[in-house]
Amino acid sequence: QGLSRLQTYIEKKGDTVNKLENLVKKYTMMVDSCSILHSKFPGLVTELLPLLQKYRKKVVLPATVESELQNKWDTNPNIRPSLQMGWHFLRMLSNNGLLEKRGRQYENKGDFWANDALQCLPQENLLVLTQDNLLARTLECLKVEKDIPESRLKVCFINQYGYLSRHQLRFTDQLIAEDPTPVSVKQM
Repeated sequence: QGLSRLQTYIEKKGDTVNKLENLVKKYTMMVDSCSILHSKFPGLVTELLPLLQKYRKKVVLPATVESELQNKWDTNPNIRPSLQMGWHFLRMLSNNGLLEKRGRQYENKGDFWANDALQCLPQENLLVLTQDNLLARTLECLKVEKDIPESRLKVCFINQYGYLSRHQLRFTDQLIAEDPTPVSVKQM
């Protein structure tokens, strides 16, 4: 029975690696500060590194995220260990030529995602990696508003096991036009 569990684990791990490989192959990955600070970010980068190299892809770090991380360093000493770990793995990506900084500085983080991120869509499919439900909701609303297919813009988060999972938020057209606070949010 122990061997059977091990075999099942190995098969599931293989499926997860295949899914991650397909995402890397198909999408340009943009990462938000909250995902960089996630405790499982280092493990994810370790899994991504050979795949990014294989497919000659880069992780995109928005300029807004870089300044946000610096601001967190300056204002919140409690998260400095997580910041140091995140920066270490960003440097690892950068040293391997797998990190690309894009965008301009904005006062409001949402302005970056609404403007610069969507400007990338004509050239590339985007996978936005964020733990931030508000940002995920904003991007989902933009997908509906701009009629962007799921295959062009995907929003994921790092789950408790260190793998990518989709934010499964859906909104009505009324939500997009009116109040940004969710009235009816359903899990798929």
